[in-house]
Amino acid sequence: MRGQVFVGVDPDTGHPRLIARQVLYDHAYILGATGSGKTSCGMIPLLEQLALPVDGRGESLGEAPPHPVLVVDLKEVPDAGLKAAADRVAQSRSQGPHALLYCADEGIESLPWDPLSVARLLRGVNQQAGFLLNSLGLVYDPVYGEEYFANAMRTALHAVLMQKSIEDLTFDDLVELVGELITTKTKRKPNLFKGNEAVATSWRDARGLYDKIQTLRHLDKLVTDTTDSSPNTLNLQELIQEGRVLYVHLGSTFMPQECWDIARMLVFSLVKLATDSNFSDRWRLGDKRRCFIFADEFQRMGVKNIVQRFEDARALGITFVLAHQSPKSLTKKDGELFEQIFQNTGYRQAFTVEDLELLERLQRFSGLKSQYLSTETATTGRQKGASTTKTHAETTSYGETVNGLGFASTGWRAGSSDALAQGVSASAKSDRSFGIREEKVPRYDDEANHWVNKGFLRSVIYTRDGGRGSLTPTGAEPVRTLGMFHSPQESRSLAELGFVLAPRIPVEPVEKAPALPAPVHERPVDKRAVDQMKARMDAARKALADQLPQPRVLETFARANRVSTDRVQMICVELGIPLLDGKQTVLSVAALNRLQDRLAR
Repeated sequence: MRGQVFVGVDPDTGHPRLIARQVLYDHAYILGATGSGKTSCGMIPLLEQLALPVDGRGESLGEAPPHPVLVVDLKEVPDAGLKAAADRVAQSRSQGPHALLYCADEGIESLPWDPLSVARLLRGVNQQAGFLLNSLGLVYDPVYGEEYFANAMRTALHAVLMQKSIEDLTFDDLVELVGELITTKTKRKPNLFKGNEAVATSWRDARGLYDKIQTLRHLDKLVTDTTDSSPNTLNLQELIQEGRVLYVHLGSTFMPQECWDIARMLVFSLVKLATDSNFSDRWRLGDKRRCFIFADEFQRMGVKNIVQRFEDARALGITFVLAHQSPKSLTKKDGELFEQIFQNTGYRQAFTVEDLELLERLQRFSGLKSQYLSTETATTGRQKGASTTKTHAETTSYGETVNGLGFASTGWRAGSSDALAQGVSASAKSDRSFGIREEKVPRYDDEANHWVNKGFLRSVIYTRDGGRGSLTPTGAEPVRTLGMFHSPQESRSLAELGFVLAPRIPVEPVEKAPALPAPVHERPVDKRAVDQMKARMDAARKALADQLPQPRVLETFARANRVSTDRVQMICVELGIPLLDGKQTVLSVAALNRLQDRLAR
């Protein structure tokens, strides 16, 4: 299983689902409602397996440092299981009992961080200003209005960086200089920023930059008054070079916007450092080391300029693993982010599919299957009637009559008649017809979606290109998956006990112990007793085999349940279970369970 990641098992066969690491290197996207297991069963297993010191083919990194890992937890309450997983990864690397910790909450002790530390490593005012604006989320699309204000903030930041070098610039200095710039008017008092008088005349246009950084300067866990880095300060450059693990919790209820801004700045800083580091190491180490960024409740800091990094991140040696609840939460004012994330991730996993757009998308990707529906038509008719017919006739005639003597006589004659007829009739008719109709329905139908939404540990996985290189390819269609570990109970126990990862199996061959001699019986064996024991064991095995769920032939199932094969076939048609071989069709475990439920009604 070199180069493979275990994500669960097939719920029908119990076979493991192994996805190639190269597929996950194209980023992973996890969806699920609260309590569905997206963190404990989706993100934590990926964290512990992707952080192992191996490359995409499963080969050891050798002398290279392990993969740097950033875990960003944006939940209101820190996830104990996610924090424990980050600690276990750090312990497996002999980096101490805990991962590096950064938290904006003043009640939690953590490392402080200088938000300008990475910008000081960049060359040129253009790179420095562009990096700061991107990390603050102040870069917009070239649309009338938004582009104008973005350019105004860029120009104001250029003026500040031209006035004072960023090597000597603290975060407090940045706030004060930007504030002085946007409040200076050239016509009334001298402008401190000589050569940039035109900027000060439109000070209101750069107000967004000042408002953003002004709120951050008062946070307790940000270094804003000095440019010197101390050993007790969070150093992202050492995190990349040494392959450290950093757990970040930024989910404050009372200052959410400030926490999300810091999270965005941390992600951009690490991406920039990882990009520069991987460019220099790629010639020496090849495409081995990667930087993994895990973000839980990603939608709280999701902006378009972060999503745009997905397109180039894989080639730069960076992998994102994102998790949040609903696709609708990513519909931001600067564009539809869900579509961009879905298209630029190679591994998608959903623990609940309640969004109609996501359900329709999975159904389109799943293809079609044949579904046979039985039709039954019954017609019953009854007819009963009674009839009565009365007839009355009258006749009148005039004529001449000649008798036998030859005398003729004339006259009128009249007559009448009456008739009565009665009858009773009754008829009944009954007709019944059967038929089978074939329909094409999505493979991921409503029944499969109901299974995913039904309980814990259940999910649907869809990989790009059918999971190329995976030992269990998914066929480029959504597949149902059952998780096997990291339940909430296990996560709590791991968080309390602080388990470390199990030791790896040594590469060198292990010497086998000498074989034991064959046992010698001290007394004669009673052959009859042995035969009786074997007979009892065979009977127990057969009884147990009947109780264990396993695929069975339709005819055998009908005989075991004392029903006719025709009735079983009719129920299969009603439930949409395909009958490829008639009575000899092998029914899966899922089909047998559905038949048992139907017969029990």
